[in-house]
Amino acid sequence: MNQDEWADGEGGAGSLEDLALEAIAAGPPGGSGEDAGPVESLAERAARLRLDVPARLRLFQSACRWVHAGHARGRIFGDLAPARLGATEAGETAEIPAGDESPDALDAWTSPERVLGEPPTTAADVYALGAILYELLADRPPIAVDPADPDAAALAITERAPERPSRAAPADRRRAIGADLDAIVLEALRKEPERRYASAAALADDLDAYLAGLPVRAGRTSEWGRLARFARRRPWAPTALAGAFVAAIAWGAWEAREARSLRRGRERLAVAAGAAGDALAAAVDRLADDAAEDDPATLRREILAGARAYYEGVDDSPARVARIAAVDRALGRKAEAVAGYRDAIDRWKRLAGDRLGDAALAESLADARAGLALALAPGAAGPDADAALESLAAAGETYLALAGREPGEPRHRRRLARVFGRRAEIERKLRRDRPALASARQEVALLEELRLIEPDRAEDRIELASAYGLLGRLLAARDEGAEAPAMALDRAIGLLDGVTGPLKDSPRVAFDAAARLVDLAEVQFADGSIVPATNSLARASKILEDLSAKHPAVASYRGQLAAAYNLDVEMLRGRGRRDEAKARADRARAILERLVVERPDEPRYVAALATSRQLLGRLLAQEGKAAEALKSFRSAADSLEGMKEADRTGADAYALACDLSLGLSLIGVKDGGKPIADADDPALTPADRSRRDLYARRAVEVLRQAVAKGYDAPDLYRRDPALDPLRPREDFKKLLEEILAKGAGNP
Repeated sequence: MNQDEWADGEGGAGSLEDLALEAIAAGPPGGSGEDAGPVESLAERAARLRLDVPARLRLFQSACRWVHAGHARGRIFGDLAPARLGATEAGETAEIPAGDESPDALDAWTSPERVLGEPPTTAADVYALGAILYELLADRPPIAVDPADPDAAALAITERAPERPSRAAPADRRRAIGADLDAIVLEALRKEPERRYASAAALADDLDAYLAGLPVRAGRTSEWGRLARFARRRPWAPTALAGAFVAAIAWGAWEAREARSLRRGRERLAVAAGAAGDALAAAVDRLADDAAEDDPATLRREILAGARAYYEGVDDSPARVARIAAVDRALGRKAEAVAGYRDAIDRWKRLAGDRLGDAALAESLADARAGLALALAPGAAGPDADAALESLAAAGETYLALAGREPGEPRHRRRLARVFGRRAEIERKLRRDRPALASARQEVALLEELRLIEPDRAEDRIELASAYGLLGRLLAARDEGAEAPAMALDRAIGLLDGVTGPLKDSPRVAFDAAARLVDLAEVQFADGSIVPATNSLARASKILEDLSAKHPAVASYRGQLAAAYNLDVEMLRGRGRRDEAKARADRARAILERLVVERPDEPRYVAALATSRQLLGRLLAQEGKAAEALKSFRSAADSLEGMKEADRTGADAYALACDLSLGLSLIGVKDGGKPIADADDPALTPADRSRRDLYARRAVEVLRQAVAKGYDAPDLYRRDPALDPLRPREDFKKLLEEILAKGAGNP
């Protein structure tokens, strides 16, 4: 299953999102569907919801487990058919009452042994399930049977082999049915009962392995069976086997050498552990020193480096490779982290071939795939974004399968929620608002369910608050009113305010609450609710000022405080309180200028500094201080121009264009004068006109970069006053036409 199938943009019918919660929340298989509302057959439900292949498999798995529960209670069905197995509106498997047909009639779901007069067994039910699955995938039975001709029907059932589902299925579904899924279906349809799946649950479990990307049991033979067939085909084999026994003796000698190698490995491990312990002890000593003023980020890097040294000395296992990749990701070593995670994934997949159905192995493989998505850290459309989404899709499928297999274990659902959250973050960066919103809602729904299971778990409350924060920001970006985003952000703040226990007064909870308050203030300010916005921002600023005073070395606290000050500048400027706004802008600028020096590898601080300088430029322009305003706009533009191209997001490119556009209108303006809109104004000198044209051409160029990186909302380009100086230009008009045409083609 590829990432496009799993993450089909809209979260519409037939996607994983439609059935994720339903599949997870489903408990033990139910009864006959009484009082559960209308029941439709599996095929009817699949057709009505336009389910893709993975969703059809999930629907079928639920039926398998329902049948297995019946078997566990001693019931043999004997008459399973597509018309007898259905699903309620809630997605629960239900039995459809039998019609008037004769119980002895032969059909495509009758097993070969039943044709020969044997009584119904669980194996016969497994055969019927295989036939139902075949029809669910191919839209036709595995074998054409005419009930009106019993002799021909019996011959077809016992002798005719079904075509592979991947060939029989409709053309638009064939690509999603691979060789493994063919093998699963045909294994269930074996003519010999003993060669089918041992139970309906085993069939469902093999589908779990298929959906998780692990090797399946279908089509495999035991090692002894392979050896026996090999010997029958090759009479010389017993002699060769005798030679193998001789080789086994040599193997024993090799094992002895390996034992010595293991002892040396343990010695290396002891050395690595000692080095890591020394590094940890040194860091702890520094943290415990009351007089120490070390930057926690520096200590964190040192501890991580010590951990990496430790893992490099341990056994060469997939888990060790994944741990080193996680450390590299935390240290900002992207290339090494990506390579490490991919190596770990390949190793887990190879190991999976020898340990089919191993839940712990499947979970480790999914964890590595989720880690790879984090390491790729895509900020724009491209191969990294595609690879990250594909990796999250594979991890999500595995967590979903594990959650279905172990419904009482919340860990799998918690990790699935994180997959949805990470996917939403990536889609948000790519400005794919609707799929991002669908993923964020799924994350919230899963975490709300987990909080009901463990209401006192503080970590779940904090994680849910973060999910609501993301949801609120996504809703705010849709520009459809303030009510929905404000509700989501209020919910996040309420969850954080309600944290109890050791984490109640932790800096982490306080910081998260302040960040959500800033988000809420932005929403309220954009909606014109000035008083609530002022109150929210005042509370956030107070929290962040306290955190920054108590923990001056923590850069993120100061960075968020500067963001709060920048928002306050906009609010004060809009209310005409320019002196207060300038003072606040100066404070934000001072904080950010220091952060840019301390954290040269953090482009977000450069972008925030540019925002602060642009706001100051707007204030100076309002006061008629054209020269100072132009200097401030130029400084803002220089900050963004100095960023690496890879670090500059679409939003950064757009801000750079605004800085240039605002600045060019002040070129040639004397203090006390108004911005000049007309490029042919007689007050402009030839040098002024040349300089303005240079600014304008560069502004349109970076606007194209913003569009290429997905920052292309038509209304923004059409209405933003900061771009007004560019509107008379032909190159800007052409760009705007392209953006509007693109928006019309992608409603």
